[in-house]
Amino acid sequence: MSKTRIDELQSIVGRLQVDRNAHVDAIAQIDAAFDALGITMPRTKKRGRNRSRHSTWSYPCMATGQSGFDARFAAVLPIMV
Repeated sequence: MSKTRIDELQSIVGRLQVDRNAHVDAIAQIDAAFDALGITMPRTKKRGRNRSRHSTWSYPCMATGQSGFDARFAAVLPIMV
């Protein structure tokens, strides 16, 4: 990477950090105003996939019909011993 590209990238990152800090400060001021007025915000729902519902360990074991890690290996452990 050329020196000018590195300088340009460092400049952009620096500006983004300044912008981010300004937003963090604004959020802190909003939170302080809400606290002063006694306003509580509901917690936002966690974004993304629900791991417990989509986890491979939550599916029932073919051998035992049970779900979970222990059930998966319940049929295999006697063979291994």
